[in-house]
Amino acid sequence: MFFTLQWNNSEVYRMGLRSIHFYRQSDIISSLYYFTQLNIVCDDKEWREHLILAALLGMFFGNIGNNLMSDLYGRKLTVYLDLIIYTIGSVPLPWTENRIALLFLRFLAGVGGVGYYQIAFILGTEQVSPQYRVAVNFLEHFIFTIGQFILCLVAYYLRDWHYLAMACGMPFLITVFHWFLISESPRWLLAKGRNKEAIEILKKAAKMNKVELDFESDEIKIQEEHAEPFLKSFKALFGSFRLVRRLLILSFCFFAVNLTYYGISLNIGILGGNIYINFAISTLMELLGVTFSLITLNRFGRKKMHCISLLIGGTSCLCTIFTSLYASKDLHWITIALAMIGKLAVTINFFVVYTFTAELFPTVLRGVAMGMCSTTGRIGTVSSAYIGALGKNLETDFGSALPLIIFGSVGLIAGIISLILPETTAKSLPETVDDAATLDNNSDDPKNSAGSATEMHPKYSTRL
Repeated sequence: MFFTLQWNNSEVYRMGLRSIHFYRQSDIISSLYYFTQLNIVCDDKEWREHLILAALLGMFFGNIGNNLMSDLYGRKLTVYLDLIIYTIGSVPLPWTENRIALLFLRFLAGVGGVGYYQIAFILGTEQVSPQYRVAVNFLEHFIFTIGQFILCLVAYYLRDWHYLAMACGMPFLITVFHWFLISESPRWLLAKGRNKEAIEILKKAAKMNKVELDFESDEIKIQEEHAEPFLKSFKALFGSFRLVRRLLILSFCFFAVNLTYYGISLNIGILGGNIYINFAISTLMELLGVTFSLITLNRFGRKKMHCISLLIGGTSCLCTIFTSLYASKDLHWITIALAMIGKLAVTINFFVVYTFTAELFPTVLRGVAMGMCSTTGRIGTVSSAYIGALGKNLETDFGSALPLIIFGSVGLIAGIISLILPETTAKSLPETVDDAATLDNNSDDPKNSAGSATEMHPKYSTRL
């Protein structure tokens, strides 16, 4: 049976048609045809959320294992192991037609993808001095955003999901050959007592930056307490009320940020309009967000930027209830605009919260702390897929606004409870649990720096 219908993407998803070849429009994405090929429509349409869930669960469990491994065995090794795992999980996708196999591959891609991104961030952060941390964070987020622009263009012109999957997976094969160009984190090596290896890396960095330093391994005196055993530091972390409170607050913040970011990104089709244009606008908001963060983060401080971005993002998402319930259909662009403001704010916070969290925990536990926070964040990521589906299933004006209302409420709560966190701008990375705990002392004064190995021995520090 043939119909002449002008349905948008959200209606096609909601109805779960057995075949949508008759309703093909320029804005219907190729994944819809993928759904029909695997017959995950009608009574089996919940498999669409399961496929998303598989990748998000991979991110969840990947956070636990990746960050623990990075603290025990090194940042560099973990990054490249995750790279291999992601490649295994993504490259075979175009030839996979079995649902269970597809779920497994999506899970692997989630494990490797989140670890590759997050541990690479830690590796970069630990190799630069305080004034360059924001720049390192910007570069990672900027390149990520440019990748999304490229993805939008590729998806628009490559309507066949086979080619799109290959285009997304193949670039990772190239980065495997970067192994010999990347150094291990000197901070992690020092924290593990592997001083000679750290010194060799610092010498290479000094030579590359044309810095004249005369230091030999037997001349450098690094205080032994900076090479704390992992288990001792782990116990000390949970023995400090300040650090436990800090960990719980940041974990909830990661939950809120991931819930809102992925909630808007993965459910862009329910906003109405052209899905490619919406995705491009959403990506543009990310680009503006990371650029704005680069300019303002050192000037206004981590804490202020973190709290304000959460509060603005939460408020804009909550305001969509008014446009959804009381505005006419012709004004759906207002809902899109409010959602994009929320995306802009949450992108700024994504930029800030990674830097902020890395600066609030000691080197020997930085990966574990980031992993705990990010793991909680992945609960928000997993939840976002089903909250978006809830909005689709409620065929009312309130139903279309419900996901954004939930995102906004959680964001507001996160912004309010973050007000008690200490400021870290212009402070050296804490090396020990005691260093991290003392950040609360005069926390709003950027000149109050926690002691670190490099500060105790400024003669041997270098701009990396």
